[in-house]
Amino acid sequence: MECDDASLPKAASDEKGAFRNALFFLLFAVSLTLPNLVYSGTSFFQTLHLMKWCFALVPVGLLALCAGGQTLLDGERGPLRLDVMGLYWLFFLVFVTLQPLWVPLRSVPGWQREWFFFAGCVVFYLAAFSFFKENWLRPILWMAALNATINGIFAELQVRGMVAPLRGLKLVMQTPGHYIGNTGQQNMFALWLAMALFSSLFLFVCYGGLFAKNFRNKLMIAGNLSFYMIMSWCLIRSTSRSGILAFWVGTLAMALMIFFTSRDRAQLKRAALGIALFFAVLAVFILADTGRGFDFLLKTRDMIKNIADIAARREIWQTSQQVGAFRPLTGVGLGQFKWHYLQGQHVAMTLDPTMKWQFTYWAHNEILQWFCEFGLGGVASLLLAGLVWLAALCRCVRRHRGRRLPMEFLWGSSFLFLVWFDALWTRPFHRIENSLWAALAFALCSRHLFRDEEGVSAPKKLPSLFYRLTGAFMLAAAVGGFWFGIDGIRADLLLRRAESFTDDVEEKARLMNIARHSPMVRDLAEHELAMLRLRLGEKLGDREIIADGLNQLIACFVQQPTAEDFATLMDYARRSNIASLLEFLEPYAPPSPPPAAGAAG
Repeated sequence: MECDDASLPKAASDEKGAFRNALFFLLFAVSLTLPNLVYSGTSFFQTLHLMKWCFALVPVGLLALCAGGQTLLDGERGPLRLDVMGLYWLFFLVFVTLQPLWVPLRSVPGWQREWFFFAGCVVFYLAAFSFFKENWLRPILWMAALNATINGIFAELQVRGMVAPLRGLKLVMQTPGHYIGNTGQQNMFALWLAMALFSSLFLFVCYGGLFAKNFRNKLMIAGNLSFYMIMSWCLIRSTSRSGILAFWVGTLAMALMIFFTSRDRAQLKRAALGIALFFAVLAVFILADTGRGFDFLLKTRDMIKNIADIAARREIWQTSQQVGAFRPLTGVGLGQFKWHYLQGQHVAMTLDPTMKWQFTYWAHNEILQWFCEFGLGGVASLLLAGLVWLAALCRCVRRHRGRRLPMEFLWGSSFLFLVWFDALWTRPFHRIENSLWAALAFALCSRHLFRDEEGVSAPKKLPSLFYRLTGAFMLAAAVGGFWFGIDGIRADLLLRRAESFTDDVEEKARLMNIARHSPMVRDLAEHELAMLRLRLGEKLGDREIIADGLNQLIACFVQQPTAEDFATLMDYARRSNIASLLEFLEPYAPPSPPPAAGAAG
């Protein structure tokens, strides 16, 4: 029997394509479904985020190496494709990269970390737009629901104080009494639950009802419904109003898009059943859980009664407006909002003395955050991109009247409504494990909004050179990111060793000085060195060492003003009556109250 030689290249190509698809599915699945479940632990100086960054961004870096290398070689003939939104994010990344040329940065390490996170999201968008297969969505959403369910169980263990290590493994964050799972913060825990709960409802609505023909589908549907019930309980028990409302916004968006397109009765009935299940869980929660259930009702009543306070966001937003006013045209720089907050709050409290003095890293409103960090031009471009996206969404819905929307598009568009509603109150885009989900949803929507044959927004044919430059950027970002991360982990371990595993002051200082050469943790190392000098000076009663430590801490504070360091410096300034230090701290402190009327004078 003769072999057809022409079939050999095709078979090899098919085998290569199958391997790439399997690899890319694994990379997408890991970066999306694992980071919210892992945390660094006490083996690292940064006990929460470091391993989350690794599990989220290492797969993204590998995607960038695979896709970027081929794009650099093949140009427009390669598999990578660009759309209107992809071009917008690429050009915005160029703007962010060049921003330090006209904006003086307070914290360079902070800007570098944020740049790699932002670049990672752009690369993830490009990779998802070009390579993500529609049939990957269902298993990845199912794994996300499993992750959130496990996180919910961990939160139940935490609130009961049952966080003891299992055979030496600290699977659950050691935060007894807190209801946060392994996410590290209540609002982020609730957001992850809302994202996974909505995705679970989407699976129930769009991929089959209560009865399935084969065992595999029966198992997936039964597991998904079990996850849905547990996640509903945990989301309500988190008492996070932003997370619960965001879930409802996403659910409403999905139901309306089904209604205005296919009007599929089976899907609408399953959506109604899912909503009824949520309310059934809510009723059980209020009746059975007298502790947190009562807290949930109190917070809901307070939100309605004190609506002008906007769930304790009003004062943060007032301060954010003042931060934006420092540099309204250019912004204060990527990742620099937090380092201008205390000064902005001083100005805001001067205008409104009833404000409470506080400190936060985020504006708790993404539009305000962009205005503060990127100026009027940056926020205008964001709003314009949002309007273009909404206009394209409306056209797409009109074209699908009487027909079902593609499943990936229905999930992605509804999911973005959920995330952007949450972004008006919290900070979903400042945790890489959540930002990648938003990038995926944008990419899946853009396939139908900006690559559709009927669309008017699809870009004209781009030159091959542009694709090669994009491939070169992806390669450079991946290589630079791997070096940045590996070097940062090494330095983080040195800081951990200096903090806990040696009592030798000279050895501590040596390790910290080595760590200070790492761009990723330089600010942390310099702060630790300053605090080491202060503690040593206090222990020895040596004023010169204390003065040296204060000078180092002031240098850290100039770059990264935090409430904790402000309190430390103010305490030393008052105890030692250092007038120059008190004067230096004045722009960061609450303004002095005006003298009472009728005071002697």
